[in-house]
Amino acid sequence: PYFPLASGFLTGKYRRGEAMPEGARLTQAGPLADRMMTDRNWDILEALETLATDRGHSLVDLAIGWLASLPHVGSVIAGATTPEQVESNVAGGEWRRTAEELVEDDKITGVEIPTGNPLLIELGDGLQPTAARCLDGSRATDLPALP
Repeated sequence: PYFPLASGFLTGKYRRGEAMPEGARLTQAGPLADRMMTDRNWDILEALETLATDRGHSLVDLAIGWLASLPHVGSVIAGATTPEQVESNVAGGEWRRTAEELVEDDKITGVEIPTGNPLLIELGDGLQPTAARCLDGSRATDLPALP
């Protein structure tokens, strides 16, 4: 998967009700930022940040570690503009989520990702997953419609 940090939204640099950081990707993204920064997404982001913090990790650790923990994901492609971001991304991949933790993550996001076979995830507006389809055709799972 690419854009695992949702153009920086899953890094913790953006805060509900606060000015967006100067020069950050979403600060300059216009309509993409508007679609991503919804009340629902802020609620999810804050719940995920609490989950990560309660376990001694960062939001970046959770975002990258979640993807790296899925059996059908061979690599997580994350951009970085500083050496510190590279180090943070690598550290995130070291936090492997258990099956039970993945279920907990799914409950927070409201999106259950099937984990049996390699998947093609279709994205809608705001980079929200809308469908997961197994590449071998054995199963197709429509994900819940998201506002």
